[in-house]
Amino acid sequence: MVWDFFYGLYCKVSRLDIPEFAPIRYPVRIISYNIQALFPFYNAERIQSILTYILQQFTEHQVDIVCLQEAFEVDFYERLYAVVGSNRLYISHPPLQRRYYVGENSGLVIISRWPIQNTNFQRHDNSSGLCGLANKGYQCVQIQTDNDSNLRIVNTHLQSDNEEIAIQQLQELLWTIEEPTIVLGDMNLGFLMMKQTIFDTNVKSANDCEQITFPSEEEQYDYGLLVGCSMNTDFEVLSEVRWSDHYPIRLTIVCREPTVPRTPPL
Repeated sequence: MVWDFFYGLYCKVSRLDIPEFAPIRYPVRIISYNIQALFPFYNAERIQSILTYILQQFTEHQVDIVCLQEAFEVDFYERLYAVVGSNRLYISHPPLQRRYYVGENSGLVIISRWPIQNTNFQRHDNSSGLCGLANKGYQCVQIQTDNDSNLRIVNTHLQSDNEEIAIQQLQELLWTIEEPTIVLGDMNLGFLMMKQTIFDTNVKSANDCEQITFPSEEEQYDYGLLVGCSMNTDFEVLSEVRWSDHYPIRLTIVCREPTVPRTPPL
């Protein structure tokens, strides 16, 4: 069965038609998008539009990495693997677990122009309500850069409808991951709450003022966080894309900020 094939690939990086390795060059463009591929809202035509959009980002708009949230439905993975395999892209996702009748899993996927290395997944143990039905957590991958360092990306989707749990999950994530790391995803925390949560930490939001990513509540729930990073970045909300209840965000890493040389001792 098709499902058995996908389940056999769980927690692995798919290397379909692997191209010759090409090192990353700046600027690096990363999109994060909650695509709402859940059973109650699933529509094959809408999902096909999202897949077409994702492919266009790689082929027409020089996007390098796409992080997805709420990618739950099995049909979505079947369609996505077809796109990835025929366009020489790389994909990583945590385990796919066929629970209940909608095939819940983490809902997290990372697609990359370059080979993905050192994948890891950590489940949130304190999810509740409907979020407790999924294997929600955060995935971490590393991608080799042109200066032999690693670009570390974390993709996550925090607890919905409970800010206290979402804050606990974010704090646990920030305490656990290595630095430097770029964290992207649907945090389910408003802008002011996010500022309070990361205040007085080694974490910086990629945008200095609120930008609406969840239009029905006029809130920003989707973020790019720089954890121990020294980078010049641009942050955009792609509000013209309306195939989900969230807008995609695009984080452009313009360059790494140069290290200030230490003054030699006298």
